[in-house]
Amino acid sequence: MRAAILLALAGSALVIAAAVLLASSRPLDLSARARAIESTLRCPTCQATSVADSPAQAARQIRQVVEQQVRDGRTDEQIRGFFADRYGTWILLDPPTTGPDIVVWILPAVVVVGGVIVLVRHARHARQANHDSGTADLATRQGGPRLAESAVFGAMVLALLAPIPAALGLRPAGAPASGGAPSTTPTIAQLEAWVAADPSDARILTQLGDALLGAGDLPEAASRYRAALTVDPAADAPKLGLAAILIESGRPDVAVTLLDGILGTNGASADALFMRMVANQQLFGRADARVRADAARFLEVAAGDDVRRTTVESLLAASDANQSSAASASPGSPAP
Repeated sequence: MRAAILLALAGSALVIAAAVLLASSRPLDLSARARAIESTLRCPTCQATSVADSPAQAARQIRQVVEQQVRDGRTDEQIRGFFADRYGTWILLDPPTTGPDIVVWILPAVVVVGGVIVLVRHARHARQANHDSGTADLATRQGGPRLAESAVFGAMVLALLAPIPAALGLRPAGAPASGGAPSTTPTIAQLEAWVAADPSDARILTQLGDALLGAGDLPEAASRYRAALTVDPAADAPKLGLAAILIESGRPDVAVTLLDGILGTNGASADALFMRMVANQQLFGRADARVRADAARFLEVAAGDDVRRTTVESLLAASDANQSSAASASPGSPAP
C-alpha cells in the first residue's frame, strides 16, 4: 500500500517538475529566445514536430516571422498569441493555461490527490478492522479491498498518462495532421481577412503580396508590398517582392536599384543576390563580372539545400566555358 502511494506521489512530482522546468526557461539572447519560442509551436504540415525541428517550408516561414517579431521587441506570449489567433490553439505544442483544455491537465492532479486520500483512508480502516476482529479471517476479507485498491491505483496511473497524447499532439489514424489543423498555407481570402482585421501588420501584408504574386496578380501584389513598406520602411521582404515584379515586368534597372539598397545593409541576403544576378543578366544580356560576382557570393551564403544553387552553378560553369572559348579564339586578347 505504501509503495503504491509513494509511486503515485512520485509520478505527480515528475509531472509537476517537468511543467516547472518547461515554464522556467529563460533564453539569454535573441536567437535563443526565438529558438525557445519556435520549439513551442507546432509545424502546420507535420505531426508532433515543433517549428524549430521541422524542415518543412511552412516551418521555415514561421521561424522567419518569430525571429522578426523577437527583433521587434514582442514578448514570448505576444508572439505565441499571434500564431494562436491566426492558426488556432492547436499550433501551441505546450499545454494551454486557460480555457477548456486546461481540464486535461488539472483533472489528473485531482484524480491522483483523490486516489491518495482514498487509499490512505482505506488503509486506516483496514488496520482498525484487523485490530478489532483479529486476523483469523483476514485472507477471506482481503479479496474485496485489494480489488478496490487496484482499481483506485489504476485510475491514478491512467490519470497521470492522460495528458501525454495532448502534449505530443497525437491524433487517431485517419485524422488530419496536427490535431485537425489545415495542412496548407493560408489562402488569399484568409490573408485578406487578416489584413482587414489588422492593416498595420507588415508581415501579413507581405505574405498576401507573395500569394498574389504567385497567383499572377502583379498590380495587386505590388499594392500590398507598398502598403507593407508604408508600415515598415526598413523591411526587406516587401522590397524583394517589388523587385521580383519589376524583373517580371521588364524593369530590371529599377529592380537593381532596389536590390542595391537591400544589399547595402545586408550583403548576405541570398534572395537579393540571386535576384540582382538575374536582373543584371537581363539588363546586360550576358553574365558579366557583376553577374558572376553576385553568383559567387550567393553560393557562399545560400543554404546547402537551396534549389537555386543548381541554376547559379550552371550559370557560372557556362560563363567559365565562354571565357575559355573566347581566350582560345583570341590568345592575345584579355578575357571579357
